[in-house]
Amino acid sequence: MKRIFLLFFSIILALTLLLSSKLCLSLAPIVYAKDYSILSADFQVQLDSDGSADVIEKRTYNFNGSYSWVDEWIPLKSRISDIGY
Repeated sequence: MKRIFLLFFSIILALTLLLSSKLCLSLAPIVYAKDYSILSADFQVQLDSDGSADVIEKRTYNFNGSYSWVDEWIPLKSRISDIGY
């Protein structure tokens, strides 16, 4: 009687684990690959007499996947100095 109970308990436990793992996997979000590339980039720079510059950037991106935005990092503390002629 004890053996039958242990066998029955083992089968129920195995089925419970199998079904709960299947449920967890079915609730997991589907992840799609994302990729992008820059097809072209056009930079127009106008140097002013006071040493400043006006910059216009135009970029054409190619997106594969679902995107909401593109981040661009611009280092504001970078400086150019000691330019020799």
